[in-house]
Amino acid sequence: MDEALDKRAQQLEQTTDALSQRADDMQSSISALDETSDELTQAVRQLQQHTEALQRESDHHTSLIAAMQKNITQVAQNLFDLGGVERRHFRMTGAALLLLALALAGFMLYQHNANQALSGDVVAQSQSFKSQIGAVDATLGDFSQQVKQELQALNEKLTDEVEGLNNKLVSVNIKVEQLDEQAQSLDGRLSAASMGEDFGGDNILHNASWIAKLPASQYTIQVATVSDKKQLFEIAQRYGDYLKQPVAYYTNSRGQHVMLYGRFESDRVALNAAQNLPYSINWQRPVVLSVGSVQQAL
Repeated sequence: MDEALDKRAQQLEQTTDALSQRADDMQSSISALDETSDELTQAVRQLQQHTEALQRESDHHTSLIAAMQKNITQVAQNLFDLGGVERRHFRMTGAALLLLALALAGFMLYQHNANQALSGDVVAQSQSFKSQIGAVDATLGDFSQQVKQELQALNEKLTDEVEGLNNKLVSVNIKVEQLDEQAQSLDGRLSAASMGEDFGGDNILHNASWIAKLPASQYTIQVATVSDKKQLFEIAQRYGDYLKQPVAYYTNSRGQHVMLYGRFESDRVALNAAQNLPYSINWQRPVVLSVGSVQQAL
């Protein structure tokens, strides 16, 4: 039984080590995912800064274009004024003005197209980064959920195994107590100087653990109180003809050993049983007690 428990404990220890290693691997994976997420976040921030810089440059170009429009308007007005004086240069001035307007319109169209293309690239890159961040978040969520499920399953498995081991330990402790009772009874019988009469039906002097498991509503008979435990076996064997029900003992707060006899359903039955015992056992009168009062004294 001890070897089986040791083997089971070693298996639990190995399982615990495996779980610890698995948790370390999971933590490393989570750290790597966190680093990737931080890199993506940094890239998005840089993209936003670049977009803001382009917007500022576009605003600057727009202000330059407005200034050019204002200057062209002023030049046109001046040319128109000059045209009133110099009619012969009217056609040349009109052609120059037309060319200048066409050049300005072409420049504005080019600038507008360039801004649109740049904005499209920025939007596309932003969407790409957002998609990557969303994929990372989804991966982290799935991975976290999987880790939780595996840890929960492992915890349940460990709980079941620990509960099984506890049950086995309880069973082993009960068997050890029984063996201890039998060993003490055997030692007492061998060391007693009596005729070796049987007592209690099982020839065992039960201990305080056995008393603690009795129903508190039952009654028992206090037979004797002694200072030497060997005297308990001597008394049990000497009066074995009277002690046909289980015999037990416990040690009180003064270090004395109290012998109890029988387990009865009512005080009347216990009194009848006490009357069938010798008037005095070890110079002491048998006394009926409730099991509950005895258990409080344990």
